[in-house]
Amino acid sequence: MNLSTLLETKADDATNLPAFRIKLVKVKEAVRDILSQWRSNGFYREYTDHTIVHVDGMLNLAEWIIPQETKEAMTPADWLLLTLSIYFHDLGMLITKDEFNNRSKNKDFQKYLESPLIDDRKFSEYKAALAELEEVEADRLRYEEYVRANHGRRVRSWIEGSRIDDGDVSEQIRAILTPLIEDLNPTFVKDLAKVCESHTHDALDDQKLFPVSQPYGSDQETANVQYVALVLRTVDLLHIRDRTPSIVYQLINPSDPYSQIEWSKQQRVRSVRAKPARNKDGDIDDSVQSETIEVHAEFDDPDGFFGLTSSAICGGSTTAIPLYCEKIRER
Repeated sequence: MNLSTLLETKADDATNLPAFRIKLVKVKEAVRDILSQWRSNGFYREYTDHTIVHVDGMLNLAEWIIPQETKEAMTPADWLLLTLSIYFHDLGMLITKDEFNNRSKNKDFQKYLESPLIDDRKFSEYKAALAELEEVEADRLRYEEYVRANHGRRVRSWIEGSRIDDGDVSEQIRAILTPLIEDLNPTFVKDLAKVCESHTHDALDDQKLFPVSQPYGSDQETANVQYVALVLRTVDLLHIRDRTPSIVYQLINPSDPYSQIEWSKQQRVRSVRAKPARNKDGDIDDSVQSETIEVHAEFDDPDGFFGLTSSAICGGSTTAIPLYCEKIRER
């Protein structure tokens, strides 16, 4: 396995510093192996790609999302925190057979089932689909949705080494993660856990939670945690191309209405790029920093179009994109 992207090269340099004594290539190899199993137990058959392909796509996106001026200002700690958060952010999606078979011991899951989390209007098709399934299949779908809704919180607890209130049925996964990061600075590990969780919520403007200058040692071992969280959220949202190859779509043939919308949305996107910037004379100028991201797509049906335009990428509720632009200007 190669560390071929700019982010990984810069992050690997950070591992020479006292606060970050890890083998980055070993971490990526472990992440690749873990993510390769995310569908192996019969889960997520209708989900888009969350394997190492998604990780590599995000690493490449971040390389052009971050302005050159900001790259020059970033510390080794910034690069390492960003790279590791991209590696780890979706590990909370993993479900082992043991975890699913012991779901009755998971108090958090039982609370999820008992809480009025599903809006009758918005999720009527989802509930109707559940009612038509055999109970075993319906249970699988319910647990998938529980994990999807909580995967940020799950990976945070695993990185921190703490138990989620689940009867410890996911202890196997936590045991795999712990040796990978145990030689990192403890405060860095806590911040990594928070950043990984952050891609699932909208608290990115909280500088107490995500400090803009967090020291783990020397100046080179200091990170802008908020900026890293913003970039992680942004590139995760933008990685909507190359995740739905048509052959895979045909093989999976998703039947769930929400899976169909997600696949349709992502399949139709042909380009995600920086909008060509213009100088004060109105001419396209490569030397000018672009402040806009373009998403180009073509749709044959309205569902995929509305799925894209209602998402955070195109003006949804998340604060990631506007805050990201604000941080570019500040930094």
